[in-house]
Amino acid sequence: MYSLAAIQWSFSDPVVFAGVCTIVAAVIAGLSALAGARIGRAATQKQAQRQRQSQSQAQQQSQQVYVNTGLAFETIKKAVREVQQEQPALVNLQLEVKPGLTGVAVELFQRGVAAANSGDARAAMRAWVAAAEIDETCFPARHNVGVLLAQQHDVDGAIEQLREAVKIAGDDSTCHSSLGSALATKGCLDEAIAEYRRAIQLDSTNWIAYLNLGLALGKKAELARTNDYAEAMTCWDRVLELQPGNGLAHYFRGQVHVSQNRLDDAIVEFEEATRLEPGVSRYYSNLGAALEDRGTPGDKEAGRQSDADRALSAYQTAVELDPKNAPAQHNLGSALARRGQLDGAARALRLAVARDPSMGVTHYNLGIVESKRKDLKAASGAFLAAVHCDPRNASYHHNLATLLAMQRQPWLAADAYRQAIELDPQGADSRFGLALALLTTDPLDEAVKQLKRVVELEPKKARGYAVLGRALLSKRQLREAREACERAIELEDERWDAHYNLACAYALEGEAKRAIAPLQRAIDLNSDARRQAQGDSDFDAIRDDREFRRLIECEGQ
Repeated sequence: MYSLAAIQWSFSDPVVFAGVCTIVAAVIAGLSALAGARIGRAATQKQAQRQRQSQSQAQQQSQQVYVNTGLAFETIKKAVREVQQEQPALVNLQLEVKPGLTGVAVELFQRGVAAANSGDARAAMRAWVAAAEIDETCFPARHNVGVLLAQQHDVDGAIEQLREAVKIAGDDSTCHSSLGSALATKGCLDEAIAEYRRAIQLDSTNWIAYLNLGLALGKKAELARTNDYAEAMTCWDRVLELQPGNGLAHYFRGQVHVSQNRLDDAIVEFEEATRLEPGVSRYYSNLGAALEDRGTPGDKEAGRQSDADRALSAYQTAVELDPKNAPAQHNLGSALARRGQLDGAARALRLAVARDPSMGVTHYNLGIVESKRKDLKAASGAFLAAVHCDPRNASYHHNLATLLAMQRQPWLAADAYRQAIELDPQGADSRFGLALALLTTDPLDEAVKQLKRVVELEPKKARGYAVLGRALLSKRQLREAREACERAIELEDERWDAHYNLACAYALEGEAKRAIAPLQRAIDLNSDARRQAQGDSDFDAIRDDREFRRLIECEGQ
């Protein structure tokens, strides 16, 4: 049985890494509404006043037509809730009427803002679509339509609307940044990076563009397997210059450190993220994972907790903040399982798969926990679900096969083992399991073939030689059987089955005197060997031998 698997970090894995897909709505929410506000931390009254002053100055300088307050509120509340401690303070802006924007379009646009603020995305969409139809130059309306389409996972529609907004608005930083995020969501990283760079060129204070440029560069580095995240880190450094209290930037920096196995640095970044934004579940979940990976022991005299204890506490905080956080529930369940708290582990892992059934690793870990709880039916179901989630994972097939074998379904087990071997030809465990399953169904030639491959893959382990000896014995290839058993005993003298089968081989050759010593050793190691020998036909040729009769009849010895 394989050990519990941990959630792995990856720029391409939205379960663990926030990524552009997770924060795209915040990115395209509009800088005019977000300038000066910290994600996840409500601004004080004085901060809010400074934000309004700064926003007013920026509006006068750029003369842009932006009223994205409502959209910013809705998108942050809906799509980036996990990076908030409280709803961000909003800056109430007024739409600046310019030539070309009719009064009706302005009124419709403002109705859309009000609808978005009230949580009615459908009404907001209708109002902004109408505003864009009445006045084609009303690019803020078209921009916000694109944002709502992105929220509704219509990425192609979002890109179309945002391209039109860019075309109409010209050199507008927010529109370029928003388009970049939609393109990144679609996987068009080069185009997205170009849009982010253009947004930053137009407005060097656009911290959202910097944030997501870093994510796009990080994803690209991961796909190229260059492990070069220097420019991404520079982007997040710039975010922290513009927004010193931004926990996301620290969080993403932590992710880079994890990918480079710099766990001490990762823990520092995750801890800083939790300090700045203590209400964000994901920060604690990944902090716990980094602590578990580092694994520093505790020191009672110094009053220092072990990393494992700190990790468990972090996971518990993560699920308290957001019970629907599937990775946090997964990691909590796995941590509890490693402590032997199987009931609590099963509960947490079931919650994780209920929240996100696509997480094969969670089904896999649940299967391990259920097998330890002796619920083989539930364990088999969990491993089967893991296989459905990721049919290319050899470990999932292997554990499913093991559970089927334990439930005395050798034919099904053999099929699952074969799948595991096809995916991982070097997997000695799966070949060994297949051989055991085949021995019970009697196709000995294939069993011997698999066992010979097992001993090639792990020549210093006794198990393969011991079972190979049994298989060769069944085929009456006695010399080869003796050699396999002797090699197993040489590697591990405590293998009673190897001693027993060696005795069988000698008995089948009529070598009574040579059979007695290994049989005596087998009985010494496992008293059940005596009872087995009493009815084993392999010993029929020496059954009349006085030493053999004495050995198998002495129950008290």
